[in-house]
Order: sequence, then C-alpha cells, then structure tokens
Amino acid sequence: MEKIYLTGMMGCGKSAIGRKLASKLERKFVDLDALIEQREGKRITDIFEEGGEALFRRIETEVLTEVSRRKEALVVSCGGGIVLKDENVDIMRRTGRVVLIRRSVENIIGTLDTKKRPLLKNDAENVEKIYGQRKERYEVTSHVQISNNAGMEEAVEKIIRALETI
Repeated sequence: MEKIYLTGMMGCGKSAIGRKLASKLERKFVDLDALIEQREGKRITDIFEEGGEALFRRIETEVLTEVSRRKEALVVSCGGGIVLKDENVDIMRRTGRVVLIRRSVENIIGTLDTKKRPLLKNDAENVEKIYGQRKERYEVTSHVQISNNAGMEEAVEKIIRALETI
C-alpha cells in the first residue's frame, strides 16, 4: 500500500496535519520521530547529545526503512531533515507520495518550542537559516506542495485535492 510522507520544516504542522489527514483517509498515522524515540528508549535531544546528528540520521533511515516496508496504507510525519539524505528520499518516493508542507518562517517561530529542537539550540532565529539551507531540497524531493498558513483543516483538504491529481 502506498504511503503518504509529510515533509517540511520543524514546526510546519506535519504531525498535527498528519493525524487529521490519516483520520480523514482512514489510514494509520505514524510519527517517525516518536517511533525513533520509542525504539531507542530516549528522546531525540538525547540521541543528538550522545552521538550527534550523524547518529540520529542513521537511526532515522533505519526507522524509515522499517516503516516503508509495512504492508498498510500510512500517513507518515517525517522529521524536518529527512530529505537531506538521498537514501531517505529514494525510499519515500519509491514507496509513496511525498508531500511538502510549507509554512511561513514567522508562523513557525511563533509556535515552535525551541527547547525541544536540537538543531536550534534555543535560537528560534536559526529557523530561517535552516529553512534557507533546506528549501530547495524540500521542493525538488516532493510530489506535492501545499501551504499551512491558514489552518489545519484547509491544509488537509489541499493535500487530499493535490494527491487526487497525481
């Protein structure tokens, strides 16, 4: 069964939108970061502190591979940096549709808890820098792009309509 992978910057609404989208499409919802924490028995911030971003990205690819092999239709909320690794992009594009959720940096900063985001290190302004580094990668790796600046319900409807056209 084909998966729907939600990508985009941290704080763009992937998890919240993913839950609503899964419910509407009668699919199971999977939060990749939550699965990583469950599998490793520790928080993502602890994984970063113990082994750095390289360790986290390796674990992320392993968990993504496991999820991609499931024989069920899923909506998968991915971590913000999942598109940085070609292997991850190949897995997602081969086993499903990749949906980029866009949200203005101002809206992200206004709602983001930077203490829970290892790459921000308590600096919300770093969101803009990270987004600048990833923007092109998000765009070229997705099948569909929608904006989440007007609310979750509208974002869910946009995703459904966009997926029907591909």
